[in-house]
Amino acid sequence: MTVPFETNAWNAVVGFPRWTGRATFGASSAAAGYPASNLGVLPLSRPWRSAGAARADTVLTAVFDRPRRVELVVLCRHTIDLGGVVTVTLYADAAMTSVLATATERAWPAVFTTAEVDWGGGRWWGRTYTGEEIAGYPWHLPVRIPGRHYAGAVRVAIDDTANAAGHVQVGLLELASEHQVPVNVEAGAQYGYASRVLAQESDGGAIAFRRRPKGRRFEGAIPYMPRDAAKGTWLEMRRQLDRDTPFFWWPNPADALHRLRDAYLARFADLSLQSYATPLGYDGVPLSLTEVI
Repeated sequence: MTVPFETNAWNAVVGFPRWTGRATFGASSAAAGYPASNLGVLPLSRPWRSAGAARADTVLTAVFDRPRRVELVVLCRHTIDLGGVVTVTLYADAAMTSVLATATERAWPAVFTTAEVDWGGGRWWGRTYTGEEIAGYPWHLPVRIPGRHYAGAVRVAIDDTANAAGHVQVGLLELASEHQVPVNVEAGAQYGYASRVLAQESDGGAIAFRRRPKGRRFEGAIPYMPRDAAKGTWLEMRRQLDRDTPFFWWPNPADALHRLRDAYLARFADLSLQSYATPLGYDGVPLSLTEVI
């Protein structure tokens, strides 16, 4: 018999089931060669790009084949500038006449404590990154929408009129339901980056380096997950997604300070085997994840 559980606000969240492949995407504008259809497909390096930075140019839409339960909307690999704000609206119908819910998020929340910044460093008020620190790296903006709404369409309004590039890009608009693990990962889980730097050493010993984009990694385990969640969600994720289909990974949604560092589009690096932790009720679920770059 499975023991009932209660999920804590800080437990890890994954975007599953994902509905990105079940939506038709549109945009209020698109630069030549960067159509709205790119919002629904990989690679992230093939983005949608707006024709300008005006609010009228930076509205995205997604219409589903049938109503889907949407709790997580993620702008993956976006180029929204430091002052940008995003508003997500769920609609009950494809015609977007009946509003279900709306949520607004800053693209760049604080990522440093007051003890980590100083007056002359350029980020005293917002305590977020500077423009030079975010350049050339893929960033993700997840927006959670509670309420278990079944949406026929989604509208994403980007307010980034001061964007220095004069336009906005989004590599993927990830749309998903939300699964929050009933038991969090055990102490000792590992996280960080997997370097892809290439090094070539000459006969004389000089080394030339070529830096390539690097992705984040996560290695850990949930040793005692209720069996219904272990099989009904995680075993199904391994079966349905395998190693090629991504999902959004958010290890601690209650930790706003480190959201930009921790949350990203991931794949299973390996379809690790789950284990029977106890004869009845609980299974062990290993996690080996790598970032989609």
